[in-house]
Amino acid sequence: MKKAKFLFFTILSIIIPIFCSGFIPQKFILFSYTLSITIKSLIITILPFIIFCFIFCSLINLNAKKAIRFVFLLIGCVFISNLLGILTGYFIGSSLTYLIDIPPLELSKARTTLQPLWHFGFKPLIANEQALISGFILGIICSIYPSQKIYTLSKILNNISANILKYFFIPILPIFILGSMFKLQHDGLLTEALHIYSKILFIVVSSQILYLTILYLIASKFQLSLFLKYIKNVLPATLIGFSTSSSASSLPILVMASEKNLGNELAARIIVPASINIHTLGSALAITILCMTTIAAFGMEVPKFSEFYLFALFYAVSKFAVAGVPGGVILVVAPLIESYLHFSGDMLALITGIYVLFDPFGTAANVTGNGAFAIIFNKISKKFRSSVEQS
Repeated sequence: MKKAKFLFFTILSIIIPIFCSGFIPQKFILFSYTLSITIKSLIITILPFIIFCFIFCSLINLNAKKAIRFVFLLIGCVFISNLLGILTGYFIGSSLTYLIDIPPLELSKARTTLQPLWHFGFKPLIANEQALISGFILGIICSIYPSQKIYTLSKILNNISANILKYFFIPILPIFILGSMFKLQHDGLLTEALHIYSKILFIVVSSQILYLTILYLIASKFQLSLFLKYIKNVLPATLIGFSTSSSASSLPILVMASEKNLGNELAARIIVPASINIHTLGSALAITILCMTTIAAFGMEVPKFSEFYLFALFYAVSKFAVAGVPGGVILVVAPLIESYLHFSGDMLALITGIYVLFDPFGTAANVTGNGAFAIIFNKISKKFRSSVEQS
């Protein structure tokens, strides 16, 4: 019910500026836009803390006392898989800008630019990249030298971070989107942008389906009967992910499906819960494709691979900091998009709103991708299986 309300208010925050901005007082529009800027500033300020906590806590919770090699192998494979998904999204998205016509959004010159009523200059104490790297390093060190006190501290930090996202930032995310949508509509960009993104949705979903099909073919060694068996087993979890927009909701069904596909209950019960929130191929493809098409739509030059790879590396690392809540991925990666892909505030707000609307498809792809990852990783980790089963 909460996820349905969140999606409903997000849709409203996009629809209202399109159809009602002409009837809404200018003061309310200015107030909404100012709130949006303030919320963005707060997110940027607190996000390094949240990123550090989620990365640190994820790695602590992955600790398997007698299976450190397994843990490092899992982390490495998750990182590589996410990175490959991001790079695939880059090549698809950058190719789209040449293969299809993405008309640049033209700023209306009939109106003056909106000016916020106030501005708070909140600044983070450390950069997001520093939070990513320090959380990763400390998490690995503490997984090697486990301590009950550190584990308890990690649970406290994890709960604090999750509550900040779930009960503060996520509920006000539609307000952030609303003010920014008013700004885009005021500048004459919103209606045209949504027309463009309706076409991109088909391309994003098609790319996700094709990528996952290839993964399952690899997992089944291109044996059609085994491929169909894998898909049949994981399909119920995929449908739950789509209908709830929550990977966590599909976890029990995905574990059962993976038990059948792996033929090993213990391996499935370790691999799937450990990777459910940090291995997200659907969002890796969707966000990257959306970034490339947004850059083209705003008349900017698509970055060359030599300019993109650093963003891809940090984005892949940031996957370890993603909370299992609607919009969690885009919240964590937004500062990276702004820093490395040079997105403006309007571009970030637009891609945030669009991504939330795409989220059911992305979550379904995330769940399905986790099913494929469990199969492939289980085969890679056979030499480490004995240590896992003893833990």
